[in-house]
Amino acid sequence: MWRSVPKYALSLVLLGASPAFMGACQSVGTGRYVGRGEFDTLTRRVDEVEARVGLPPWGGGLPVLVSGGAPAQTPAPMVTDLSPPPSASTLAALKPPPGQPAARALAAPGPVSGSGSTESAIYQEGQTLLKAGKYDQAAGVFSRLLAEYPGGRLAPNARYWLGECYYAQGRFSEAAGEFRRCAEDYPQTDKAADALLKLSFSYDRLGDGPRAMAALDRLLGQYPRSNAAGLVKSGRGHF
Repeated sequence: MWRSVPKYALSLVLLGASPAFMGACQSVGTGRYVGRGEFDTLTRRVDEVEARVGLPPWGGGLPVLVSGGAPAQTPAPMVTDLSPPPSASTLAALKPPPGQPAARALAAPGPVSGSGSTESAIYQEGQTLLKAGKYDQAAGVFSRLLAEYPGGRLAPNARYWLGECYYAQGRFSEAAGEFRRCAEDYPQTDKAADALLKLSFSYDRLGDGPRAMAALDRLLGQYPRSNAAGLVKSGRGHF
């Protein structure tokens, strides 16, 4: 003897099963016992009805009615995203052009240099132009170094060579200004003595003898052991 569980009694109502057949299913649903042959017949007839309307076997997901209890229904999955899936045109628009890498996550910004060059690189550029006799271009490079690295280790040298660029072009007043600033701003460096010597030369070219001599006196008094002072003492540093 077999105790049956009716196969989708609700589907039979929707499919328009005969009253006799429905009664048979209802009697089975009350929990009475039937023979194996009767059970197989009922099962076969349900399969035939479902096949005529194109349902897959066992009702294709309709709620299962369990004999003697409340309907047990498979819970539907929870919907968390109500937005429609992207269309083919949307996916094509989001795809990067050929040869272009996909977008990457933004990284933390690093330090940005206004010049894109280091102090040493700028200084070397100025030296190269100066040796090539391109004094105006060299002066621009040394001025750039002083603007970008005013407290850099090469600032004293850049200030001195900027004065040399002006001196070579006959711009003696501007040269004197740079040599004076070099001696006053960097008195503890080797370039201070050299700047005082060239300051005296610049004043001499400007016809200002007293200032020229004052620069030499200052050189000999503050930096008596410097190479520039040695040139003056040997007679090679006189204008």
